[in-house]
Amino acid sequence: MTTSDILIKIASLETQLAHTTDKVKMRENVIEQLEEEIKAKERLIYEQSHLISILESDTSDSKFDAESMSSDNEITIIENVRFSPTTSKCRLSPHNDEYGYRDRLEQALVDRERLELQNEQLLKQWEDALEYVSKVQKQLQDELRRNSQLKCENLELQKSSNDCITISWSSLQLIVVISTIIAYYLYSI
Repeated sequence: MTTSDILIKIASLETQLAHTTDKVKMRENVIEQLEEEIKAKERLIYEQSHLISILESDTSDSKFDAESMSSDNEITIIENVRFSPTTSKCRLSPHNDEYGYRDRLEQALVDRERLELQNEQLLKQWEDALEYVSKVQKQLQDELRRNSQLKCENLELQKSSNDCITISWSSLQLIVVISTIIAYYLYSI
C-alpha cells in the first residue's frame, strides 16, 4: 500500500465521517421532534384523564341529586341549560343529562386509549431511533479509530521513507569497486 493509496483512503474515510456526522445530527433532530410529540401526547392524555375525572364526578353528583330530589309520589323534572360551543341545547331531566355525561365519558375514554396507543407507538419509534443513533455512533467511533490507525501508519511510512537512503545503481557499483580496491590493498599489505 503506497502513501497515495493511504491518503486516498483517509480522504474517503473523512468524507464518510462527515456524512455519518450529518446523519447523526439528522437523527438527533428526529429524536428531539419525537420527544416533543411524546410530551404533547402526554399533555393530551393528562387533559383527557382530567376531563374523565371531572365527568365521572359530575355523573356521580347528578345521580345523587336525582336520588335526593325524587320522592315516592312525586316526580320532579329539573331543567339544566347547558351551552355547547356550536349550539345551545336544553337538558330536561337528570336522566338525559346523565346519558350525555356517559357519552362524553365514553368518548373521552376512547380518545384516551387512542392517545395512549399513539404514545406507545411514538415511544417505540423513539427507542428505535435511539438504537439507530447508538449504532451509528458506534460505527462512527470505529471509523474514527480506523482513521487514526491509518494516520499512524501513514506517519510510520513517512518516517521509514525518511530513514531509508536511496542509492542509484551506478553509485552502488562505484562503492563495490572502491571496497574491492581497498580489500585488495589490505590483502596485499
